[in-house]
Amino acid sequence: MRSAKLTLDSFEPRPAFEPRGLRDARTAKVLYAKGVAARWAAERGATPLKDDTALADMPVGSPEWLISEILSHRGDAVLLEPEEMRAAVAGRARELATELGVSRLRARA
Repeated sequence: MRSAKLTLDSFEPRPAFEPRGLRDARTAKVLYAKGVAARWAAERGATPLKDDTALADMPVGSPEWLISEILSHRGDAVLLEPEEMRAAVAGRARELATELGVSRLRARA
């Protein structure tokens, strides 16, 4: 969000809305690759590292959100922790590769 403005409009929250939803969230540790991903992450609170990568600790409300977030960076974000979510990200990446007909996945060293 870049800006917000107070208005006279009102709304009713969704019945399932839980404002404390992230209070008990788990934390994920994500490493962002050099370049745009690391700069973008640093602008949002990640710690820039000496090798021009960035490290972020982020609250995770749902595994689905985290998987989507990691994969949206197309290889420029690596989930370091929690370990069990690493397997879920890898599994979803394999599913997408199959769906898209990708025969070989390239991993950065």
